[in-house]
Amino acid sequence: MIEELDLSDFQKEILKNRWLDQTLWFANKSTHAKRRMTQLRVILVVGGILLPTLATLPDTLPASINQWSIIVVSFIVAVTAGLEGFFKYGELYTQYRESAELLKIEGWSYFALSGQYG
Repeated sequence: MIEELDLSDFQKEILKNRWLDQTLWFANKSTHAKRRMTQLRVILVVGGILLPTLATLPDTLPASINQWSIIVVSFIVAVTAGLEGFFKYGELYTQYRESAELLKIEGWSYFALSGQYG
């Protein structure tokens, strides 16, 4: 579509190297952040369900195995919550997705010569 615009080759390259490149970059970063956010939250949910289950298990497991299981799952949940809090993948996902969508809207307005471009 960019090639079909009535623009100089230099202007087309600017569109490709800036607008298209940035749109794709934000879209890819958004996908990555969403994937990480989902992975961490699944671990938190599963760990959060496992903890009370392990704590209330009857004496089917030896006490030491049950205690170590609780310690390990608690550690994993704590580390996962810390990583999500530190990296803020949920916020990053929202910001990257919003930026990608705004860039797309701006590009389509330009291509259609609408809004401020019309």
